[in-house]
Amino acid sequence: MLAEFVRGQPLKDSVAIAYGRTLKRHHNVFMRCTFAVAMNAAPSRSDFLRRISAGMSEERAMKVLAQLTPEMSRLTRNVHLYLVQTGVEAR
Repeated sequence: MLAEFVRGQPLKDSVAIAYGRTLKRHHNVFMRCTFAVAMNAAPSRSDFLRRISAGMSEERAMKVLAQLTPEMSRLTRNVHLYLVQTGVEAR
């Protein structure tokens, strides 16, 4: 999600892309509908950045997010590999 957001996607689209790649296949129809409602409640890109920026400019906040993205991707990849190795998740 973070990588899509840093590339310029709106927050709602970033969440939808990440959900489709990860959790959607594990959810039943009820959970998918619940998640869709939650996605529609996502703030706009500028509101999200304002809320997480801790007083930084929007440009600075995006730079920080861009710096965090590779490490977050590495961490989530490692979690996924662990889940595959333990049989919880399929490749």
